[in-house]
Amino acid sequence: MACQLRTIHLYGETAEHFGSKHEFMAENTVDVFDAFKSMVPGFKSYLTKVPNYAIVRTNGEKDAHNLTTVTESFEDSTDIHLLPEIEG
Repeated sequence: MACQLRTIHLYGETAEHFGSKHEFMAENTVDVFDAFKSMVPGFKSYLTKVPNYAIVRTNGEKDAHNLTTVTESFEDSTDIHLLPEIEG
């Protein structure tokens, strides 16, 4: 499946720093990470502080916990929600 435009929603402190909504051409979470890294200054270094995210697709499926390593396709989901996971 080819890359398609995805709306990426950020929440919490991450959204406060970088904005709550972004649009990128992406097929999977690696594509999303690469787009943020190249287009959003400071995002890569920020991920070292909050490395684990719940990645939720439009249909409610939760994909993974680590934004930088999951290559599973987003399939037909156009909205992707990245929620920082709380540890403790």
